[in-house]
Amino acid sequence: MHALRKAFATFDKTKKGYVEAKDLEGILNNMGTAFDLEDLNETIKRVDIDHDGKINFDKFVIIASNFLQEDDEETITNELKEAFRLYDKEGMKRDKEGVERRKTAAVGRQG
Repeated sequence: MHALRKAFATFDKTKKGYVEAKDLEGILNNMGTAFDLEDLNETIKRVDIDHDGKINFDKFVIIASNFLQEDDEETITNELKEAFRLYDKEGMKRDKEGVERRKTAAVGRQG
């Protein structure tokens, strides 16, 4: 359960307590998890009973458990980290650009 909680926190970039249902396909794909898109959509419909498209941690656990293999916690953690790495390429790019801007600003203040 700890691995799923960590993964959820990683994918909840806005820290609002949910991930978007529309992002689950990409998350599961990046994890290399085998699933049928129709099964995923049916699972989301069944779990997202208020139909708001916001998947909180409890909903995430239910959905993920339908598609994750029975692996040990370390394996799941590693798969989820890799999924996030692939999923957040654009976010990482923004972070790198921010670091470069801060470096440039610091050099400018020194000169």
